[in-house]
Amino acid sequence: REAVGDSEGVGDVSESFSTMGASFFTVFRCVVASDCNQLDGKPIPVMLTSEFGVLYGAMYMLVTIFCPLGFSTIASIYLENTVAAAKYNDIYQKRRRLSDQAMLAEKCGSVIELVWREFLNRGLAGEELAQALPPNARADEIVQKASAIHMSREFLESLHGHAAFRELLLDLDIAQ
Repeated sequence: REAVGDSEGVGDVSESFSTMGASFFTVFRCVVASDCNQLDGKPIPVMLTSEFGVLYGAMYMLVTIFCPLGFSTIASIYLENTVAAAKYNDIYQKRRRLSDQAMLAEKCGSVIELVWREFLNRGLAGEELAQALPPNARADEIVQKASAIHMSREFLESLHGHAAFRELLLDLDIAQ
């Protein structure tokens, strides 16, 4: 505004820099919106360079080259830091869940109990296994007896159909 806005006899170019608000809006249009023309379509950088010298053209070139680079660099750094923080948070959450021994033992026990109950419900256990444990057996008793079980692919696929089983696998970070 100070260099161009008050110039007499300059022509149409001083109109875009006549007030502080008009100057800011013109610079915003040139740098951010890439619309650096007068209302009648004449290019402002060319008019400034022809009226006031090559310094205005050089400044325009520097601004149009370095502002987008600066903005994209800042955005890239911000995005990279956000992705790194999210990845770190996921890893930290997983590590915390898996290091919680009580939770891990509880979830593993729940998986074993669910498998055992389904095994008994389907009648796949032999008579000796089915009679060896009462229906309200504890997890450690079930683990001892369940270690002798052989599971078929069909049985595992049927387990995967249970929402509770899938939820337990997710809690244990086991891929489905």
